[in-house]
Amino acid sequence: MILFDVDDFKRINGSYGHLFGDKVLVRIVQTVQEEIRNSDVLARYGGDEFIILVPNSSLESVHHLIERIRQKIERLVFRERQAEIKITISAGVASMQSHINTPTKLVQEADNALYNAKQAGKNRAAYAPRVDLK
Repeated sequence: MILFDVDDFKRINGSYGHLFGDKVLVRIVQTVQEEIRNSDVLARYGGDEFIILVPNSSLESVHHLIERIRQKIERLVFRERQAEIKITISAGVASMQSHINTPTKLVQEADNALYNAKQAGKNRAAYAPRVDLK
């Protein structure tokens, strides 16, 4: 599972308004939908946070997916009030394993990883610790 949000989204809404913020969110969703498989699920978790469920995937393939998404979003340019605005996202990745065995725990672990990505400088993905390595 990938949990991601838009870096500094409150600043974007505050500077350019909620209608512009909504345009940003719509474009981000379109960008993500271009990259995910039919079997993957994209859902808005709240505000500017989104979840992507990526079933039957290796950690390596999920890493490549979130990096493709992150880089595509980083290249987007929005124009508002004679300004060019660049957007970035941060993401947390977690997978089901012995100590992450409920949907609630999965979201908590992804959220902790997202927090770590923000603390590490934003515009990146961080991963929940893996215990069940195979």
